Amino acid sequence: MKIFAGIFAAIALLALAGRQASGQSNGMVSQYMFNKLLINPAYAGNDEALTASFLHKDHWTGLKSAPVTSVFSAHTPLNNKVGLGLAVVNDQMGGLNQKGAYGSYAYRIQAPGYTLAMGLQAGLTAYRYRPLFLRDEFDPAFEGAEASGAEPNFGAGVFYETRDFYAGFSIPQLFKFGGCRSLSYSLQRRSYIFHGGYSAALSPAFILSPTVLVYLKGRHKPEINLNVNLLIDRKVWIGAIYRNLNNLGFLGKIQASPQFSVGYGYDFNMGEIDSLSAGSHEIMLQYSFIYFEKNAVSPRFF
Repeated sequence: MKIFAGIFAAIALLALAGRQASGQSNGMVSQYMFNKLLINPAYAGNDEALTASFLHKDHWTGLKSAPVTSVFSAHTPLNNKVGLGLAVVNDQMGGLNQKGAYGSYAYRIQAPGYTLAMGLQAGLTAYRYRPLFLRDEFDPAFEGAEASGAEPNFGAGVFYETRDFYAGFSIPQLFKFGGCRSLSYSLQRRSYIFHGGYSAALSPAFILSPTVLVYLKGRHKPEINLNVNLLIDRKVWIGAIYRNLNNLGFLGKIQASPQFSVGYGYDFNMGEIDSLSAGSHEIMLQYSFIYFEKNAVSPRFF
């Protein structure tokens, strides 16, 4: 228990000491449980093979200038202790476009019955803002309305896993420099992610896997994501997700081969915005390369 207390204490102290500027979009994706590298750098290398994923999400289809998120990621173990990862993100949110590239390093401690990983993340976010109503870029009335720049970013996380349970904690923007007005403002905008999951075999053909993700950002209301998936014959996933922001979603994933899978997610807002859009659509492609003799890629249970 001392090692857990020490890890969490160290990250908490770093969180209080770090400085953060404008926040990076975390683009609420529904299939986070199938690619945990997107929310926690400590997951790098956990699949025991080079795994590449592409995810694309159209938010609030039908609304003009609705957000669009695209992510390419890959991670691999170097050995049984070290894992490396890379994520390239493109977020378009109205007049704001953010592009980022982030590298992850994870160190894993393997013991009988569990694995504990600690991860670090470093990268760069480039942004450009152009008002949507700006038709003439030379109109002096809008001089100075556009903005662009780039900022480095550093994050950290821990990940604990047993055969049928996992839990993780990450701070995606632990240190983020540039333009921070004050330390108190920085702490208000920092985000924290807690996530966990469990798998239970209902029968040889059915495995139930509930997961939870809690997203905290400054003084905003916590976002709680509750999800339950059912794995059928170790080939087909079906599931539902609920967010406390009046958001309900459904997802499915097909394990076309031991190495390749394709997933689809659909979610919609049950408030006023639902009447204005056709919901959000998300697709994910994932491929695992088998290059170690000991590797035996198979569907993960969570």
